[in-house]
Amino acid sequence: MSDGFGSDVLNNPEKYTLIGNAEQLMDVYGDHFEEGKLYRTDVYLEKDLYTKDHRPDSRFMATSAGLVTLRGENVWNQNINDQEFLEGVQRTTIDIKRQVEDNEEPSFDKDVTIHDSQINVTYEPYTVDTTDYVMRELDEREKLLQKRD
Repeated sequence: MSDGFGSDVLNNPEKYTLIGNAEQLMDVYGDHFEEGKLYRTDVYLEKDLYTKDHRPDSRFMATSAGLVTLRGENVWNQNINDQEFLEGVQRTTIDIKRQVEDNEEPSFDKDVTIHDSQINVTYEPYTVDTTDYVMRELDEREKLLQKRD
């Protein structure tokens, strides 16, 4: 007799994947991201595959400092090769992580201005809840892209 949960895991492994770092995120959703470099460190920015009128209001980015959601002005116009943009997000992510570690009631987001654009950076720690949120969002975006084609 087979175990229902075990066979479900084998038949639908993506449903039970826990993303613990940028490399694992790329293993599952690499086709959604473009790779760039912040100095010698890999960074991954969600590709702009959407028409201007149907872009999501947020964009994912993964760096060595962690996974973040970007929201705000011109977030889809930011370029993976723009070192000022990458540095700004990386620095902000590190600041947020420090605050999260040092405070009992931390804020997981912070606003930053890059190239005269206000961008909200939300740190997404690699947890079960975050994995569920990110996977759900990227899966939904994939469905929207398939409907468009």
